[in-house]
Amino acid sequence: MNTVITAFLYIVEFFIAINCFDDIMNEKIRKTYTVLIGIVLYAFAFSVHFINEHPILNMAIFFSVNFFFAFLCFDCKALKAALLAFFLTATMVSTEFISMTALSYIYNGDINTYNQNIATYTTAILLSKTLYFLITKLLVYFGFGISVSKKMKTPPFLFLFPVCSIVILVAFWTISSNYELTGTLDIVITVSSVAILLAIILTYAFYGKTTRELDELYKAQQEAERINTDIAYYSILDKQNDKLKTFIHDEKNHLTVIKSLADNEEVNEYIDKIYGEIAHHSMFGNTKNKMLDLMINKYQYICEAERIEFYVSIKTANLLFIESPDLISMLGNLLDNAVEAVKNSAERKIDLSINRVNGFDILTCTNSCDTSPQATGKILKTTKNDDGVHGLGVRSIKSVVKKYKGDFDWSYNESAKEFAVYIAFSEKLN
Repeated sequence: MNTVITAFLYIVEFFIAINCFDDIMNEKIRKTYTVLIGIVLYAFAFSVHFINEHPILNMAIFFSVNFFFAFLCFDCKALKAALLAFFLTATMVSTEFISMTALSYIYNGDINTYNQNIATYTTAILLSKTLYFLITKLLVYFGFGISVSKKMKTPPFLFLFPVCSIVILVAFWTISSNYELTGTLDIVITVSSVAILLAIILTYAFYGKTTRELDELYKAQQEAERINTDIAYYSILDKQNDKLKTFIHDEKNHLTVIKSLADNEEVNEYIDKIYGEIAHHSMFGNTKNKMLDLMINKYQYICEAERIEFYVSIKTANLLFIESPDLISMLGNLLDNAVEAVKNSAERKIDLSINRVNGFDILTCTNSCDTSPQATGKILKTTKNDDGVHGLGVRSIKSVVKKYKGDFDWSYNESAKEFAVYIAFSEKLN
């Protein structure tokens, strides 16, 4: 009977692990394959436990299983997988020891009381795994995550601390199992075990919070640098456009004079053709928002180079109330994301419209997208190791929308294979 309960224990640990990893990281393979790999790994751990119940060996197997599970199935490197495996192992050992100690008090026995009958064994498993699950969920809820930034070296204590904690807990376990301790020593060992568990939780939570903040700061700096570069680029482009407009105007006058002097039908047709081509390739927009015109002009050339159909409809609104750096951040990220998604799609199309509807300036950007975006509810997850199509870009867009008290929403049409972003600003801002 104990074998059946132990099998149930490993099933519970498998679901806790996959739930924890899924909350922290994106999957790198399909969900079905992730589940199958996890089942195989945990089945192997159970087989080892069934053959040999040595606690040290089982802890090593538990660490290895979680390491390979995270590394093979989720978007993380070996270092991050090792940190998460150490955390889960230390937490698992701590919760089991604390549960067994608590039961020894309840049943007025020693620490091995949990193994005397099926009832106490089941109670010990349920208690320890409940604590184990609650701790992992609690840390995720408070923003737990171990992001190993390229700009930040991982301190050695993150590896040493859980290892040392496991060694100390095993020592406590051995002492409590083999020696009759006084009530005071039992209390000291129990309190020390709880303190070790709390120290593990606080250490990993603090490090996860710190690295996330540093990553966010680094990404914000990158975004600020990109916006400054874009501002400089659009400023140069604006000056070039002004010169080009002057040049085109002068060329038009020259061509008109040549037509009148030549008085030849073939010459006139040729000049009309030349002027038409010049006018076509020098369309700078007419939205009366110079920055918006420059940005649209830029992405028209980008889409033309990438062989993407780019449709623009801007008639009754031009977002003139949005400052240039914010417009560059919002619209630049929006169109960058669209272009990136369309590159991997069978139909290569982007449709941008900005119009006033019922007192709101509505911006809609629809692009081809063959795969449904990863999301939890309405929160988009990144699809890349770096910023990603729906990573930092969407956060920047939302930040600008929030600044101007607008509303942001998105949808995905599975049948049409289209991803759409909707942004609405109140007319009162104009």
